[in-house]
Amino acid sequence: MTESISEEFRINGNKAFAEKRFDEAIILYTKAIENDPSNFIYFSNRAAAHHELREYDEAIRDAKKSISINDNVKAHVRIATSLWAQRKLEEADAEYKVALGLDPSNQGVKNSLKVLEELLDVRRSAHRTSSSSASSVPNVMMNGAPLPPLCGGEFATAAVSDAGAAIALIIFVVNLLFTVSSFMKPVLMIFLWRTLLCVLILQQGLNLYLRGMIPRKMDDLKVLVHHFPLLLLSICLIALLIKVPPQLFLATFALFYDLIDLLNHKNKLLVWAGPLQNILLPYFKSIETNRYNILMMAASFEVMVTFPIMLTSGSVFTLVYIQYIKTRYVYDRYVQAAFSDLRKKVTKLTSMSFLPPFVNVYVQKFFDMLYTMSQQTI
Repeated sequence: MTESISEEFRINGNKAFAEKRFDEAIILYTKAIENDPSNFIYFSNRAAAHHELREYDEAIRDAKKSISINDNVKAHVRIATSLWAQRKLEEADAEYKVALGLDPSNQGVKNSLKVLEELLDVRRSAHRTSSSSASSVPNVMMNGAPLPPLCGGEFATAAVSDAGAAIALIIFVVNLLFTVSSFMKPVLMIFLWRTLLCVLILQQGLNLYLRGMIPRKMDDLKVLVHHFPLLLLSICLIALLIKVPPQLFLATFALFYDLIDLLNHKNKLLVWAGPLQNILLPYFKSIETNRYNILMMAASFEVMVTFPIMLTSGSVFTLVYIQYIKTRYVYDRYVQAAFSDLRKKVTKLTSMSFLPPFVNVYVQKFFDMLYTMSQQTI
């Protein structure tokens, strides 16, 4: 009889969970546990509900209790995803490996582990680069303040391929034409803007494909949501669908990132260039030497474009871009540095004697609001 009552609570909890009534689901799973505290599934289900409410410590605690009753894959995955959300990537990696050991054929765990280990590789690689070559990737911002620690979601270049090299080159050309048209041929701006969005979507889609990161289900999407290619693809697709007006700053940060992609495909591009190799080599060398500054400039324009978007792009895309930059802030130290630098510069301007004090007060409130939003876990 007790088991029947517990199962009824679980079924109702699952229904509430499916309808995104997570608080109610937790109450129902708790009642199931009270009736049958020996059932590991109830603790695992409650962990999932806590995770959806971003109560990650509670989710981990329930998942560990589930494991103590019966070691199971789902509970280890719950722990891993909660640790990942808390940006404890190494610990999350260990949990995914335990889950894979329990079920070596679990494709979802394999996909998550692959993405996570790629992020860890990016973090370790960037750390080695910053440690070994302070001149090429210094660990300070442009104003001399320390650069925040690596977050695991920094921009990573696309995998080397003929298609990738061709698309990077097309983006460079279209972007330059778009920038020039904004000053000389405004009538072409919209066409070139939409062309640029289409090519960026194609580039990031190819990037996801070559990295084996195409999301196949909702769980994959949750794992990949903070990864740069999916984020950029998403905002470009939404901008294209809802016909967002041309955004010069957005095109500019895409151009800076594209320079790094061109450098990544340097060997292929030089082969294609043939006799023009000697002309291009100094430019590639310059990009390589200034790689850090280019990443900082790209991040700065990513942050700055928030303001023109608020003024010109409507409420829907404004909300989309705020979510984008919030996620980028959480997972990219260059964006964190750019935000900090921008705030200092704006504060210096609004503190000028010719401006009334309330201007600076409201500017600081605005930046505090943005910072508070960025600290909310993704």
